[in-house]
Amino acid sequence: MIISLDISVANCGDDTVSVLLGKDKINFRKSATYTVGISSASAVVSGDFNNDMKIDLAVSDKWSKTINALRGYGNGSFKTVWHCNIGDKPHDMMTVDFNNDIYLNLIIANYLTNTVGVLLGNESETFQLQKNYSTGYKPLSIIFGDLNNDRKGDLVVTNSISQDLSVFLNVYQ
Repeated sequence: MIISLDISVANCGDDTVSVLLGKDKINFRKSATYTVGISSASAVVSGDFNNDMKIDLAVSDKWSKTINALRGYGNGSFKTVWHCNIGDKPHDMMTVDFNNDIYLNLIIANYLTNTVGVLLGNESETFQLQKNYSTGYKPLSIIFGDLNNDRKGDLVVTNSISQDLSVFLNVYQ
């Protein structure tokens, strides 16, 4: 059995995302490019946001302060389905179901507002309004896991200018 993986790339300075479908263990088919309607794509994450068993994409834009989601059709093609405003200059983004409600959530490191934003997923294929948490100075990346072995999700944010970490224990538990 040959397992192939796909790659999605946010094209910074462009309003597109490229998707390269895996052909075999080391090769990819020609990429498809999708317009996401934002000026400077900075991060892209994948996940099944609407629980239809097909991979969707969420793309952040560091200059327009937005996220756009693209619904996946299960064949490597996507269509933009929603748009929402977030904090200033999102630098990193991840998706995880940290509140155990079967819907994926988005977590975003907002570089210029010194916050990490959390958008809870829901059954309507969108996300609830972003809830922001203060971090150190200029958050860059985010990690999610169970840091203290209590079986509840924890969040760590790396802060570039203050050169420290912001730790949030038991996020939404």
